[in-house]
Amino acid sequence: MFHRAAAITVLLLGCVFAFEFKNVIEFYEGIAMEESQQFQKSLTNDESAALSEIYGKYPDIRQTRKILAEMEKRSPTLYDKFINNKRAKMDKIFNLGSEARAFIMEVMRTEGRYAIQLATGRLDDKVKVAMLNLFKEFEALSSADKADLGKHFPHHFKLFS
Repeated sequence: MFHRAAAITVLLLGCVFAFEFKNVIEFYEGIAMEESQQFQKSLTNDESAALSEIYGKYPDIRQTRKILAEMEKRSPTLYDKFINNKRAKMDKIFNLGSEARAFIMEVMRTEGRYAIQLATGRLDDKVKVAMLNLFKEFEALSSADKADLGKHFPHHFKLFS
């Protein structure tokens, strides 16, 4: 009995330590670039210039209220496109089942909390623990919720599965 428990513990620890965080870094580089490129394709030259100036003034992307206020003031059309992009993401979230929705909301909170580290690839211990917790939460989801995530959030599904 003791040997079986010890073997399982060693196996689980091996899985945790075998996990490579470079996969997380590559994922966030890829998804951030893809989403950013899709959004930027919809912008006019004036809107792109305004966006560059705004992010130059507010390099910390967590200053959302200031960034949005500046967007609305400088370019109402840029602001509308940005808000519509956010609404489209929220619509996808609300199409999920309750467990999958709770999971993806936790993913988004974690992404927001550690946005700079995820974007730069500098993952400290707090980020690594948070990501490992998300992987554990994903594993606990039912297969129906996982399928739901795969349908609405294929990039995240690929990362966590």
